[in-house]
Amino acid sequence: MTSIEFLGHSGLAVRHGGRLLLCDPWMSPEGAYNASWFQYPAYPHTDLGALLKPDAVYVSHEHLDHFDPWFSPSCRSRRRF
Repeated sequence: MTSIEFLGHSGLAVRHGGRLLLCDPWMSPEGAYNASWFQYPAYPHTDLGALLKPDAVYVSHEHLDHFDPWFSPSCRSRRRF
């Protein structure tokens, strides 16, 4: 069964067949654009551990509210990016 979880702003977590695809994961607690933008609504889960091990990450474009330089490096070394 496929599930899609809204992560706030433009982020999605798509789960299917035991796999996890993250789309535009912007999870930084520091915000973006010199801390002038923050997620709305805020991602309600405090445990990001499950999201740190995606099978793939899709970034639609390199704006800081879609490509998160705080979150992305934690995924890059283990998975396809």
